[in-house]
Amino acid sequence: MGLVMEWLPFWSVRPESESMRAAGRWQKALMFAAGDTSTTVFTVAIATQAARQRVPGSRAFFAFVVGWSAIKTVATTHNAKGDYAEALRALAS
Repeated sequence: MGLVMEWLPFWSVRPESESMRAAGRWQKALMFAAGDTSTTVFTVAIATQAARQRVPGSRAFFAFVVGWSAIKTVATTHNAKGDYAEALRALAS
């Protein structure tokens, strides 16, 4: 499994230091929150569409996605290195 994970593309944002210093707190917060928020929105949207189309197993998948998304949101808010925690810190500064 480790060899497969080495070749998978994982994109992330690495803003330049100067750009981050020039950004306002709302801009920083939106940048930190954008990744997790878009992932959650699109994942729930796909699960919702599957359930609407009555794809076999989609109701269970929808329930799992909603539960997982809620847990992930809480975790990334309470974990000091989480994106939502970073967004909250940006707003507080």
